[in-house]
Amino acid sequence: MKKTIFVVDDNLTNLAVAEKALEEQYLVITLSSAAKMFTALEKITPDLILLDITMPDTSGFEAIKRLKARDIYAEIPVIFLTGLTDAETEAAGIDLGAVDFIVKPFSEPVLLNRIKNHLQIDELIRERTGLLRKRTEQLILLQNSIVSTLADVVENRDSDTGGHIDRTAIYVKIFIEAMLERGLHKDELQSWNLESVVSSARLHDLGKISIPDSILNKPDKLTDQEFSIIKTHAAAGERIIDHMISQSGDGDFYGTQNISQVTIMNTGMVPDIHTD
Repeated sequence: MKKTIFVVDDNLTNLAVAEKALEEQYLVITLSSAAKMFTALEKITPDLILLDITMPDTSGFEAIKRLKARDIYAEIPVIFLTGLTDAETEAAGIDLGAVDFIVKPFSEPVLLNRIKNHLQIDELIRERTGLLRKRTEQLILLQNSIVSTLADVVENRDSDTGGHIDRTAIYVKIFIEAMLERGLHKDELQSWNLESVVSSARLHDLGKISIPDSILNKPDKLTDQEFSIIKTHAAAGERIIDHMISQSGDGDFYGTQNISQVTIMNTGMVPDIHTD
């Protein structure tokens, strides 16, 4: 299938020349203004845009700003077609996100070669991005699996908590969503990986691994000394997670923010519900 090229220029001669040069290899859509380009974009997503800089109403510079401001258009490669040859114009265009400049009047071989090269580069980037996205998804699945396994180990040792760990993750999600809705601690929350925070909240009782079974599952009331030992599980959990992070060298993998969550959940700032 032929790749689609938008050619945007207010000069009809330039449009005709570009179309003649490209039509054998590409599906060419010629547009005489930026306004017509944006109308066409509502129905068609091109593989590349050739965009004139000096146009009435909306210049090429203004048009590329609008393109890059919208996620659905931002990744479309843009090559400027221009009669302007000064370094300042070229630098400004590159800063705005153009991948190249082609000076008018252009030769057919130059036009074809530049487009071919940039389409190949764009295809390679998209391929690598897809592989990276797939790898990231696999890592997230692995992270969630590790978190779930650790949480299950803890919960299986404590005969009284039954389902508490999963419910805690749900409660944390509800708390965070409510905070976001009310604009509480907005700047801090925006810096968090919220999916990781909710998932890793299941580790908030991880430190119970360090508590002896005789205390953790004691059927009778705990003595003051035993209760003091129970309360050490928050700090123990923090030490374990710190060690995990130092060994992996990747705090984000385990949700670094959740170290503070471990402490909060176990010091009473947020109720640690074991009677639900």
